[in-house]
Amino acid sequence: MRLATSYDMKKAGSLLLVLLTLTASAKALEVSDSLVKNLSCQTLSVENIYKSIRDDAFHEKRNIPLSNWEFRMGAAPLAACWGLSSTQRVISYLARYNMPLKDSPASMTSLFDIIRGATIHQVVKQDEKNFSTYLADQPIQKLSVFAVESDSLAESEKRGKGALWNLLEEGYTQKIGDFKHKRSFKNEIEANQGNHFFQAANLAMVVKSAERSREENEATIELLKNNLDQRKLTLVNLRLNRTTQHIVMAKSYKVFKGTIVIEVYDSNNPEEDQYLYFDTVQKRFYAPEIFYQGEYLGAYIVSEEERGLIEDALMKYYQNICNSGN
Repeated sequence: MRLATSYDMKKAGSLLLVLLTLTASAKALEVSDSLVKNLSCQTLSVENIYKSIRDDAFHEKRNIPLSNWEFRMGAAPLAACWGLSSTQRVISYLARYNMPLKDSPASMTSLFDIIRGATIHQVVKQDEKNFSTYLADQPIQKLSVFAVESDSLAESEKRGKGALWNLLEEGYTQKIGDFKHKRSFKNEIEANQGNHFFQAANLAMVVKSAERSREENEATIELLKNNLDQRKLTLVNLRLNRTTQHIVMAKSYKVFKGTIVIEVYDSNNPEEDQYLYFDTVQKRFYAPEIFYQGEYLGAYIVSEEERGLIEDALMKYYQNICNSGN
């Protein structure tokens, strides 16, 4: 039996010090990427993810590089503003810029599902006389972070074939059961728009006046400010009258004497963020740059229930990074 020498003791002490250092480093690990800065793994939570969001994470340069368009769904004429705004919110949180596409946690199929807000399934109907099959949407149950190889989708567009934005625009044909279904960014956005627009709660607005009471407007601006103080991007339905509505995504706000100015993503002008205003004296909203007139309008916060899936995806993504120690 060999007695431990002073060298052995020093070596053991050095190894212990390394282990303690690694343990301390793992506990103190912080994550920084295109969304967050110095997010602590030790205190990882949804609240702290929001608190760690970079000041420039939602910059207009990262807006979807595509303007709103009109299309028909059945007999109904629609525009794509709700689908675009909903997708812009998801992209704002889940896109990881300057990440190689090969490292993306999301496949192209799952990315198209994320944009659509739904997965597509074949449905078979059969009774004694008839047999039929068709494709139907099912609300998406899980989101995931995805890679963008450049600093924005607009920059990705300039990279040509093989870059993410061009892959999304070009799309591909997916085999779903007995069907071959064309998937592309525009097709998924139109489906997303239809799924939002034809909700009973939205259609019920058509029978109401666009104008809201002072109390309703005060409650809306307080909820909106509270959300934005927490970096929670918020979809707002702006209703000019019974048949004219437009969805925008609120990013931040500033308070001035008599007015609160809210910066919004507007799919009609994606290159440059627009503004929604709240008159603190009259307790009313207006948006002259968005509607090209200064009339007061109804402002309704919508799609708040969609935030949970985004938060779940963020937590899962950062938990995986923290657990891996990378």
